[in-house]
Amino acid sequence: MRKRIDLSTEPDVDVPDGYHCAHCTARGCKLWRPRGSYDVLLLCAFCASKKECVDITDIDDDGEHTCPTSGERVLDIGTFTPAVPMSDANHLPRHKAVVIEVENWTQLPTTRVVFATPTIAFA
Repeated sequence: MRKRIDLSTEPDVDVPDGYHCAHCTARGCKLWRPRGSYDVLLLCAFCASKKECVDITDIDDDGEHTCPTSGERVLDIGTFTPAVPMSDANHLPRHKAVVIEVENWTQLPTTRVVFATPTIAFA
């Protein structure tokens, strides 16, 4: 069953200053980063879905959506994997982060309403 995304409350999770979407500047929400890369391009769910051309209309509070190819519920958005906020600003992929920091990522809301001018353009 899909969960409704609640944007009404601020997260109780401390995130590093640099933990924001590189495209729309969204802060205080879950972010994703390129899988298998040391590139620290952090994107929010909607910017990652736009860059990857992946439909995430059914994304929930856990950051899961239905994979268009397998039909399974997944966390990855195309080639982007959850970017767990780390105190040292590395923002590790979920599988390499320690449990406490993964719990911090899961406590963040999936999306934020943002009124900002994008800072980068997608090709």
